[in-house]
Amino acid sequence: MFLLHLFYVNARVIFTAAYEQYLLKSCQLADKQ
Repeated sequence: MFLLHLFYVNARVIFTAAYEQYLLKSCQLADKQ
């Protein structure tokens, strides 16, 4: 059960970081236009 919780937290952190990178790239592309 603890491992599952650890995996969930880890996945959430990775997802959040990936989403931030996506927003960052989207903003940069919007600025270039």
